[in-house]
Amino acid sequence: MQSFTLGADDFLAKPFVCRELSARIRAVCSRVRVPMTPMITAGGISLDPDARAVTSEDDKLVLSRTEYLFLELMTRHVGKIVTRQMLLDRMYAGKSAPKEDIIDTYAHRLRKKLSATFNGTLRLVTVWGQGFVLEINVSEALP
Repeated sequence: MQSFTLGADDFLAKPFVCRELSARIRAVCSRVRVPMTPMITAGGISLDPDARAVTSEDDKLVLSRTEYLFLELMTRHVGKIVTRQMLLDRMYAGKSAPKEDIIDTYAHRLRKKLSATFNGTLRLVTVWGQGFVLEINVSEALP
């Protein structure tokens, strides 16, 4: 059949019984392997989305879901300004976001955790009236 040559895994002709459709869906899903989410790296620092962890050569920091999303966005834009709206969109995608002030709370928490774990290698800098910038001190990050 043409469906299989075009890449289909299975085929079900109409009319069909819902139990058969359900069984075929389960069979296809059992054969599909979910790829691991790729690591994000910048300046000797790696972010593991599956473990919500930030690691360097010697240190590891596990973050809450929201803290991780905040830092992930910052890491994807190292050295560039990330606006509060960008952070709210990433952290609360599709949900009603709380007041913009919540960003300051997460920034404060991240600063404390990053400074305690990475000794100044990662710095979250506020750009007043614009947003935040993540700075990575490569000379300290890499021996």
